[in-house]
Amino acid sequence: MRIALDTHILIYWVSQPDRLTPAQRHAVQTISRKNPAVLADISLWEIAMLAAGQRLSLQLPLREWITRAVAPPLVRVAEITSNIAAEVANLSGWDHRDPADRLIVATARVYGARLLTNDERIRDSGLVEVV
Repeated sequence: MRIALDTHILIYWVSQPDRLTPAQRHAVQTISRKNPAVLADISLWEIAMLAAGQRLSLQLPLREWITRAVAPPLVRVAEITSNIAAEVANLSGWDHRDPADRLIVATARVYGARLLTNDERIRDSGLVEVV
């Protein structure tokens, strides 16, 4: 099955792998050229905002870190498509208002991917299979 990465999971995978759970470590080991991870493009914005607000310290300049983190073939950045936008609308019953989280969940659903996340609101929603 395909894997989708929440923003913090991408950060952990690239910079702090010891913060991944054993199940998440196992899941990222399945990522390959033939089975790339999916990353909602909103995650790039989230990382930039975290770095700009000094809530995230990176070992490299931001642009270089992001370029390396999402380099093909292991990661596929998923742009907001009409299908993803429509899927966000299908989440109307979910009271979680964070637009980034809503786009991440919708992206995972459209791609039929298990979402690697530690976000309890997403995990508890039952809207997407999580690891």
